[in-house]
This record gives sequence, structure tokens and C-alpha cells, in this order.
Amino acid sequence: MVWSARGTVHGAMAMLTVSGRTPLVGRERELARIRAHLETAVRGRCAVVLLVGEPGSGKSRLLDETAERAGAHGIAVLRGGASDAEGMPPYLPFLEALGRYLLAAPADELRADAGAGAAVLAMVFPELAVRLGDLPQSYPLPPEQGRLRLFQAVAVFLAALARRGVQHGTAAPAADHGPPAGLLLILDDLHWADTATLDLLVHIVRHQPDAPLLILGAYREGEAAENPALERALARLEAHGPARAAFERALILLAGRGGGLTVQVLVDLGTLLAGSMGLYADGIAHARRALDRARRLGDRRLEAAATRTAGNLMMRSNDLAGGIPLLEHALALATAVDDPTEVWECCGNLVMAYCWTGNLRRAHEVTAASMEVVERAHDPYALRHVYAMLAALATFEADWAAQERYHTLAHKAMERLASAEPRGFLAHLRGLAAYLRGDDAVAEEAYREAVTIFRALGPGVLVWYLGSLALTLAARGKRAEALACMDEVEGLASAHPPASMPVAEAVSYLAATALLLGDRGRAVCCYPQLLPFRGQFHDHLVDRLLGAIKTLQGDWPAARAHLDQAERVAREQGIDLELGRVLADRAVLKLRRGGRDSAERAGALLHEALATFERLGMPGEARRARVRVEPPAAPRSAPSRPVLPAGLSEREVEVLRLVAAGHSNREIAEQLVLSEKTVANHLTNIFIKTGTDNRAAATAFAVRHGLA
Repeated sequence: MVWSARGTVHGAMAMLTVSGRTPLVGRERELARIRAHLETAVRGRCAVVLLVGEPGSGKSRLLDETAERAGAHGIAVLRGGASDAEGMPPYLPFLEALGRYLLAAPADELRADAGAGAAVLAMVFPELAVRLGDLPQSYPLPPEQGRLRLFQAVAVFLAALARRGVQHGTAAPAADHGPPAGLLLILDDLHWADTATLDLLVHIVRHQPDAPLLILGAYREGEAAENPALERALARLEAHGPARAAFERALILLAGRGGGLTVQVLVDLGTLLAGSMGLYADGIAHARRALDRARRLGDRRLEAAATRTAGNLMMRSNDLAGGIPLLEHALALATAVDDPTEVWECCGNLVMAYCWTGNLRRAHEVTAASMEVVERAHDPYALRHVYAMLAALATFEADWAAQERYHTLAHKAMERLASAEPRGFLAHLRGLAAYLRGDDAVAEEAYREAVTIFRALGPGVLVWYLGSLALTLAARGKRAEALACMDEVEGLASAHPPASMPVAEAVSYLAATALLLGDRGRAVCCYPQLLPFRGQFHDHLVDRLLGAIKTLQGDWPAARAHLDQAERVAREQGIDLELGRVLADRAVLKLRRGGRDSAERAGALLHEALATFERLGMPGEARRARVRVEPPAAPRSAPSRPVLPAGLSEREVEVLRLVAAGHSNREIAEQLVLSEKTVANHLTNIFIKTGTDNRAAATAFAVRHGLA
């Protein structure tokens, strides 16, 4: 049996003695671990434990024994399971788990626990309507909002049961253990679970973190791979707390012993803290501890790995000046000890760092040099990665023959890999090439394919790629979809430290999209977020984006300074794509600033930009540059779009109207299908643009300007 646990463990409890049943031979260790999770959960830390194994491996027996022991210790148990029978309704495990309780519990307790969500719950649990009688009609909602309301109602209901304790489930509390506390929810056969059930499971865990609830699930390992919804749920449930606790316990056990294992644990812990949890300072500190210990041991292989880890974490935290020398030193160490795998890891990190500095030539050299090492190591993952990186670099260099060749080679190498991530990255590259070459429909299709794959891998992956879809939607004139996509990108970026590289990638695309849409408000909000990344390249030269934003604001000296810097980097590093874009932005600056011969000078700059794009074979970029510098005149009969006050965006006006109507941030989030974090960001922008500092003043502004 494979053990999989998601939640936080604070220590194992004593083994329990069970009367009236033959002891569960050989499973007391697993039972003790489940018990530890359960004890943690009932103290107010919602957790999930999953038992994974083949048929006959003992999963059901463990579930039975855990249920009996929990009930004997005053913890209530509800139990349900999925089924492979045809015609089963959605949410079957929850229907089974709650069905008996809903029929047996006192009506006054049901009414109190269900609260305002009773009518919503009754739509899925008709037993509730039978017990409580007539319930107020739930007003009709779009399907997505209706599902969200149901998820919220079920999560709140279960949390209420867990906090009060349940005496009407499958296991009653023992009389001599006092009032019941906490809830054990058992969900069996999750390999057959439908998408709705699994999405609800994830919602409960994420939105009721303080509920005294342990969800104990089981599924067959072999059949789980055939249920993509389960794979996605597992990825979304993955918590980093247990891994951190395990690493920290290992360091305690290894204290004073030294050795290479301590170095490896420090490297893994540092990577987890910085790369997965956004705790860059802590992660880098652990990596430096690993490096110091490896040097004292005199083990150059370990030193190479620790040096690479420290350099990688530093450059991802936006310390490129400190990270790149460490990565270069790590590569030299790995080469000296002839460690092909470590050489490739160093090369991969260095290539990304060089790209972010705009040094695409050096990135290309290192990638090409790593080819020999990868072929010698016979590593299919590394081979796919090398080909994909060469395809990406060829795309920015407009070497279309090389781009197609490397893309084909990467695809062939990918066929031997089970991971979905390579397919997503190749789809992303296909979208990028199509966008630059002017086939926006193909670009949108490819980007959507990539986003679907990356979304299943989690927000930590999606944040790097979703912005490209927003930009393409804007290019296709799908303004509403682009704005909605931008809202999601903002939410994803807000989960990362402001000066970290995931934010740089996301906000670069947000700024480019806002500029393409002519959304002054959003573009201006991107400016301070981009400042920490001046001098860098994140599919766009950041200085060029900063200059374009300042042009939009009418700050001519700042715009010119930023564009001067961007043009210098583009020419020095040979990034001709960005050179064309900078020339077009200079043309826009000339026109907006005005003055003698401004139109003639702007025309010359546009001509040079278009010639650059034509030479690169990028008609899409040429078309977009022409539209920016020479916007088409609107038909005389067409009504003009109303100018919104204070530079507010359309989405911000929607939020302001709901604020003026008295809605809370949560209610606004539900109506606009946004996260509360995104609503709060919009509200901050509204206060800044309207010169107000509270909701009442913003409401008054809305009334004065006819927005409410």
C-alpha cells in the first residue's frame, strides 16, 4: 500500500487498544498515523488523509477500524462512497455520508447548522426539505454561481457539524468520553468519484481550514490514473506543510551527525520554502547552510548541487546579480566532477537567468552546449527540455526553420514522457509563434490548450503562462474575455512575493494587454509593479513597457528615458523583435507629444519598425504596430464609447456601482465571479484614481458622475 497524507502532522499518538474485534495485524502503524491526523484535526485544523492501494491491500479494513476507534473516543463519523454503477447522481459520496444524519438529527439542530444555506442545500439533499418543511425559494443563478453557492453551503454545514459534534451519524460517541467533538468524514472509492464531488472536496478543505474535520479518503492507485478529475483534485489538495514538517524533523534527527544526507535535506527544504511556498529568504538561507556544509565535507558533487540551488533561488527572487555567478560556479563544479545530470540542471537554470537579463545570445550558447551532455546522459526529460528551449529561443530570434525543427524534435522526445507539462509548454510555444506571425486564431487555440493543461497542474504553474492568453484575446478583439482573463492573472500573481519572477512574467503580460486594449487605468497600475524588474526581459523588455505606460500618462521625459534604455538593450543584445516594438512605441511618443515635424518623425520610426517586422517574418507584430501608431478612424455613424471618469476601467466601474449599491466585497466577488482579493485590488485602484479613501467617498464620487 502507498501512503499519501495531506494535512499537518504534529506528532504520533499512542496506539489504541480495541475491544470486541481481532487486532488489525500489521496496520497499527498506519492507524497511529491516521490517529495523529485526527487528533490534529479535532483541535481545529482541517486535514485530508488519503489511503492509496490496489484491491485487497487493506484500505477498507483501515477505514472500518478508524471509524470504530474514532467513535469509541467521542468523535463522530459520517461515511459515503463513490460508485461505478451507471446513472449515479453527482456528489454521491456526500449524499450517502449526510443522508442518514439528515433523516435522524433533530430539526432544530438541522435548521441551526444549515443556516441561510438551507434552501441551497435542499436542492441536492431533498431530505432537508422533508425535515424542515417549506424553505424560502433560492433565487435563480447562473450555473457557475449556483455551484459556488452550493459548495459554500455544504462547507459551512459540515464545519458547523464538526464544531458541534454529531450524534446521529454512523458512529455514536461513547458515553464515557463526554460531549462529542470533531468529525471524521470517510469517502471511499474516490477513483470512481465524479468531478463535482472532487471539486466540492477541494473547496471544503480550502475554505474551512479551521474546522475540526478530518476527511479520510481511499482510492485504487491503478484506476486513479484513468480519472483526470481525481488527478487534478490531488494536485490541488497537495499541501506543503507536511513536507516542510518532515524535512525539519529529519534535520533534528540528523543534528550533529553531519554527512551528505544533511546537505540533501537542506537543499530540498530550501527548494520547498522558496520555490513552492514563496518564502525566498528562508529558502535561500537553508541553501546557503547546505553549501557551507558541503564545502566543509569537501564533496564537490554536493557542493555543485547546493551552489546551484542557492543560485537558482536567488535569481527567482530577482537577485540576478547574485544568482548568476553562483550558477556559473555550480556549472564549473559539475563539469569538473563529470556529473551530466547536474551539468544539465545548472545549464537549465542559467539559460533562464540569461533570458531574464535579455542576454538571449548567451542563453542560446549555453543551451546548445548542453546538448552533448544531455545526449550522453540519455535523459529524455532533459532532451525534451533542450529542444523546447532551442525552439523558444529560435522563436524570439525569428529563425522559423530552426523553430519548426526543434519543435518537432521536442514533440518526438515528449512522446516518451508521461508528464502533461511538456505538452503544455509545446502548445504555449506554438501559440507564441502563431501570435508573432499574425495567425491570432491559431494562437488562441494553442494558448487555450496550454492553459487547460497548466490549470490542472495548479496555480503555481498557471501564473507563468495565463497572461499570454489574455494578450491574444485582446489582439482578437475579445475585450470582455481578455479583461476576465486579466482578473485571473492578477489573482494568481497576488499569491507570490511582489518582486519575484512569477510576478514579473504575469505583470509584463498584464501591461502589454492593457496597452493593447488602451486600458489606461490597468496600465498605470502595472507601472509600480514592473519597476523592480527594470532592465529585464520577460517575453517583453520591461523598460519598453514602462516607457509605453509613461507615454499613456503624458510623462514625456520618463517615457523617453525608459524607451532609450529599452532600445539600447534591444540593439546590444540583438533582440530585433523588441527593437521593432521600441521603434513603434517611439513613434507613438512622437505623435502624442506633438511639436514640429512630429508626424513626419513618427512616420519614419513606424516605417523602420515595419521594415524590421517584415524582415523577421512577423506580420502580426507589424499589424499591431500600425494600429497603435495609425489607429483607424471610427465610422461617423458609430456611437463613440463613453469616456469613463478618472481613468476608471470598465471593470472598476462595475465594482464601483456595486459598492455604491451597498454590497460587500464578498457579494461583489460572487456577482462578478471574481475572487475577494481581486475585488479588493479593484477597490484600491478606484480609491487611488478617484482621490477617495473610503467606500462612502467613492459612492459619492459615483453619484456625482452618474455611475450610480
